[in-house]
Amino acid sequence: MIEKIKFLILNFLNAIKSSIMPSKDLIPNPDNKTTSIFIEKSINTFRNRNSLIPFIHNNSLEKITIEYSYDMAKKNRIMYDMKGLRLSFMLHQNNIFCKNVHLIPVYSQHECNPDDFTREILANTISRNILLSDNFYYISVAVFNNYCTVILTSKF
Repeated sequence: MIEKIKFLILNFLNAIKSSIMPSKDLIPNPDNKTTSIFIEKSINTFRNRNSLIPFIHNNSLEKITIEYSYDMAKKNRIMYDMKGLRLSFMLHQNNIFCKNVHLIPVYSQHECNPDDFTREILANTISRNILLSDNFYYISVAVFNNYCTVILTSKF
């Protein structure tokens, strides 16, 4: 009898929790990967126009950038750290050791619009200066719906 009461109470509490905090299922836009590639190419074109060598895409960073963008979309806000951890610690967890690292998180009103993301990145003076720096070698860009993450690192 006591087990049935516990079961009913737990079901009741779970029902209340579900109604107060509905789970937000995120469905990725099929254009996420295409948009990411476009933004990365746009950044490298910007560097070429300024007589700099392009950044090299790094697959090891891609996992982190995708996770960052997904987390921002899930929480519906720009984040400069993930799960309370600094980016450098996240890189160390994935066996990526570098001297310089920079994170550029971007939000766009229009889902998966590569022009909006690129415009937002290049409109920021700090981001422009970072993109024109010789302190970085690798790049990874990931878009998840309205959120974009760009990670730059020096050589490993």
